[in-house]
Amino acid sequence: MAKIVDPDQLSIAVTEDGGTNYATATQTTGSLPAGIEVVLDMVAKTVQLQVQGNLDDTAPGRTSGVTGRALYSFLKEEWLNGTNVNTILRRYRFPIQVIFEGSFIWINGWEPADNQTRDLIRDAGFQESTTGNIYATFISLGSTDDPLVDLAYYIQTQSPTASTTDFDKTGELNEPVDITGNTTYFKAFLREQGKTYAEYDLLTEQGLSAITFQAYSFPLQNGNDLKVFQSDVFIDGNAPYTGMSIDYCRVSGSRPGRSPRSTPPTRSSRTRTAGGSSRRRAALPPGTTPTSGAALTPASPGSRTTARS
Repeated sequence: MAKIVDPDQLSIAVTEDGGTNYATATQTTGSLPAGIEVVLDMVAKTVQLQVQGNLDDTAPGRTSGVTGRALYSFLKEEWLNGTNVNTILRRYRFPIQVIFEGSFIWINGWEPADNQTRDLIRDAGFQESTTGNIYATFISLGSTDDPLVDLAYYIQTQSPTASTTDFDKTGELNEPVDITGNTTYFKAFLREQGKTYAEYDLLTEQGLSAITFQAYSFPLQNGNDLKVFQSDVFIDGNAPYTGMSIDYCRVSGSRPGRSPRSTPPTRSSRTRTAGGSSRRRAALPPGTTPTSGAALTPASPGSRTTARS
């Protein structure tokens, strides 16, 4: 199945008694039928997206789920004209406020029913007004070498020891990430053995001071690395690789097996006279200055330069 962009591909069920009875396009009451993609609990004020019917959550994220725009349009249609459900829905306030196509807010006490619902939303970031939590949706541009295997990951703090988090699905990205409290740094990586590496520092590359609840697109792709001809398993167990090591230095000038560099010798400077000839200034010991009014005579070959009083 493909990503849902048409509201007509969705169906709805509505309950006002906590899930005992549901109204749908084909019934005014009864149990929840199979194949319903959108379920509204009017008491809990939750919207649940179900992996049923036309809606799936398979990898890659770019080709599954439902767009925020399609979900909003579908709910609008049902609130106004939904068969058997609009009379119920009109007694309640609408759940979504759209900022623009790639951003919306859950309002009037409504929120997603669960993390599965959040994960199924595509092409839009969102804020949940009940909790204040914010989600940005990240969309990768370009293709991955193996969409069913290659898995990207990300960090949300700028540190060599930052914790990494895998994206939910392999392949090309299109999925929400909780960025609550982490809006000033986001870097994505795609690194698989034997393939070219890719990374993207979102805020630096796009000149942002902070990210928010919206969709962001950026390049992230890989391919076969023709310079790699051994597997990690072979490298881990065979010479000459088993005798190799890497030392990482954090202090400038400090290298394992080497002494720190000595301070380079002081170089004499030249000063130009009015007539255009050069005179050499004597190199003085550190921390000393020439006597006031002192001048220097030209240095002859093999002789030491001295100051004249």
